Amino acid sequence: MSVKRKRVALNLEQKISIISAIASGKKQTTVAATFGIAKTTVNTIWLDRENIRRAYEESSAGMRKCLRTAAYEDVEAALIKWFQLARSQNIPIGGQLMRDKAAIFV
Repeated sequence: MSVKRKRVALNLEQKISIISAIASGKKQTTVAATFGIAKTTVNTIWLDRENIRRAYEESSAGMRKCLRTAAYEDVEAALIKWFQLARSQNIPIGGQLMRDKAAIFV
């Protein structure tokens, strides 16, 4: 029976350091052992390096872990503006209210 590896979620800074290590000549197996992740994960990061670099440069904080974007970016931007305005006026906001506002913006 094999030992199950604990799931590790890497942020963008860690992924950039993995990309840098491989670019400097280190083997993927060595990098995987250093970060405590599978070699296939390192390979996936290496293959997606351009998207990761772009997301890191666009992101204000490197602590982001996921590269997903909104399906409707204009609705997302309008919802964020509304949310910030509502919170500045101390209006309590719940999930249902956010869904209702998003439906209005669509």
